[in-house]
Amino acid sequence: MDKNKKILMVDDDRNFLESVKTVLTKKGFEVVTAKDGDEGMRKALSEQLDLVILDVMMPGQDGWDLCDSLRSKDELRNIPIIYFTCVEAPKSLYQSHGAFETDWDEYLTKPVTPKKLLETVEKLLEKDSS
Repeated sequence: MDKNKKILMVDDDRNFLESVKTVLTKKGFEVVTAKDGDEGMRKALSEQLDLVILDVMMPGQDGWDLCDSLRSKDELRNIPIIYFTCVEAPKSLYQSHGAFETDWDEYLTKPVTPKKLLETVEKLLEKDSS
């Protein structure tokens, strides 16, 4: 797989953001970061992205809203999205927030191992390129 893929990581936790960025850049991915949903949307519109990773709970525009915004733009709607959450919850809870399986491609709980993160990212990028 071509590792020169560009990933947008959106999270208000600077330490977590930097940890994920380090794991991904060590594997050859280019990582663009944003600290909130508004900045994430600006960067999504200005960058050629292959994948978006976003935190569900952020101040201001949260992950749910950002995902909706991304999916509403023709040029962004097919980019794979990974949700990050610190709460492992049943799918029914997410659906009660209006989020359905089609809104995101995968979700991971914090903390996540580097191995699980990379497996998920690579799986989505391979699926997207086929």
